[in-house]
Amino acid sequence: MTDTPTPDVEPHPSGTTFGDWVLGLAGLSLLRNWYEVDASERRARLIEIARDYQHNEVLQFPVPITEYAAADGYALWADSYDAPGNPMTAIEHPSMVRRAQQHFETGAVALDAGCGTGRLTSELVSIGYESIGVDVTPQMLAVAEQVVPAADFRDGSFERLPVVDDGVDLIVSGLAVCHADDLHAVFAEFARALRSGGHLVMSNPHPFTASSGGQAFFAHAGGMPFVRNHPHQVGDYVNALLANDFQVTAVDEIAYDASSVSTNPAASFWPDVVDGAFLGQPFVLVIEATRN
Repeated sequence: MTDTPTPDVEPHPSGTTFGDWVLGLAGLSLLRNWYEVDASERRARLIEIARDYQHNEVLQFPVPITEYAAADGYALWADSYDAPGNPMTAIEHPSMVRRAQQHFETGAVALDAGCGTGRLTSELVSIGYESIGVDVTPQMLAVAEQVVPAADFRDGSFERLPVVDDGVDLIVSGLAVCHADDLHAVFAEFARALRSGGHLVMSNPHPFTASSGGQAFFAHAGGMPFVRNHPHQVGDYVNALLANDFQVTAVDEIAYDASSVSTNPAASFWPDVVDGAFLGQPFVLVIEATRN
């Protein structure tokens, strides 16, 4: 049993409420459509919510928020990470699996970087890859080892993958590189580990998501701690890959659909506001690249 991690930063001010999130969504809905014929309706909706704020218990509901470093946050999240209802993994997972299948060859070795509880590692094993999972969080690796006993799980980080040079044919990384500050350091290490002609399949929250309040939030002890998703732009990912001996072969911006929007906590109360803010906007960024 491990000690509870100490947060990297102090909890956010106690004034943070659910209403702050809803007001932001209403403002985003108006901003996206300020020149459309229904702009006055969206403006009225924003004003209505702002006026209701002082009298609405749902809007005033306090949300204790604490930021954790990736290893510490995922240590707390490990036991519940695979619980159903995560809209981002639901919309991202099929694309990642399909792309990994396309690159399979008999005897190929695949590495899942930032493997977490092994959700993608499991798919790699099913496809037929000799599979390695790497993560910085022991608690996530402990879950993964139980879920995917056929894979080889190792402690490591993006910047220090525990594999030999040119040792793998495919690297997949699902919704994880976004937590890294230095993309160049990450992709330099990916290039070292991949053989020439090997492939990278990577997903991250789209920069629109990260810059519009979307962090890696999870429920814990009555609060909503999070691990920061850095808002790396599409060009940041692409340029860092090009600078580290990769050719970018595909960029896919997966949009919020009705299903992913409906899971937003505010959708139960203000569905029109959530739809106006997010529906059709980019949600997940998937990039494929080949090492030169």
